[in-house]
Amino acid sequence: MKPLMPPIDTPDQVFHDGDPSTGELGTICSAEWLNNVQVNIRNIQAECIAILKATGFTPDSTNDGQLWEAIQAAIKSQVPAATVTTAGITQLSSSVTSDSETIAATLKAVKIAMDNANARMAKDRNGADIPNKALFRQNLELGNSATLNTGTTAGTVAAGDDARILATKKAIDDTQTGLAVQGVMWISTADDLSNLPAGARRFATNNAGVTVLPTAGYFFLEVLAKRDVANGSCILATSDARDVWIGFRYTVPDEANFTWIQLNQNVEN
Repeated sequence: MKPLMPPIDTPDQVFHDGDPSTGELGTICSAEWLNNVQVNIRNIQAECIAILKATGFTPDSTNDGQLWEAIQAAIKSQVPAATVTTAGITQLSSSVTSDSETIAATLKAVKIAMDNANARMAKDRNGADIPNKALFRQNLELGNSATLNTGTTAGTVAAGDDARILATKKAIDDTQTGLAVQGVMWISTADDLSNLPAGARRFATNNAGVTVLPTAGYFFLEVLAKRDVANGSCILATSDARDVWIGFRYTVPDEANFTWIQLNQNVEN
């Protein structure tokens, strides 16, 4: 494009009309100034035509909006859509679920994301930012044990050596139901039988030198019931000779031994 042409050569660099009453002449346009006007107008036309041709347009004297159409076409062809590697025009969106890499987030979308982040737990706070910890535990269905210490007394979560666990374990061990094989229970005193829980089933025999079970040999024992007090028991005993006995010890320690009554002799006969 041509450089800016010089203004008209008058003291104030503007045109003036003549004044017949004073004889003052109007501004005289020199050939040089008129040539400058012509050259610069043609130069502007040439620049505009270059834009038209560069964008695929042919000058049309009947279309006064042709230059604007050419400029719009140039913008579309020369300014690409923005990508993660290329600068360009970017579309805005307030969506907070889109994974697009060609659409830019608005301030509204950023605010929604920040509000969502602020409502979440910070992992480096290790749960300290939970406002209602009791309700949080309730929602996790943890119960009261989550806030109790481990111990062996009431109000604590039972430890492995807690008497509450050991007593339950002993009752299960003594019952010995559901086992494929049972070891021999050696009976030394009547209390060995009285201390068996209700429902216990044991394979037992008298220890050397004692007679607690009704006879020598091995017995299949089943504790039929336990009394509410005094550790009283009723035990069904079937010997390896297939004799069936029922034993009673109603009050401990007042009754030193079980009283055995033979129900039948050799059930195969």
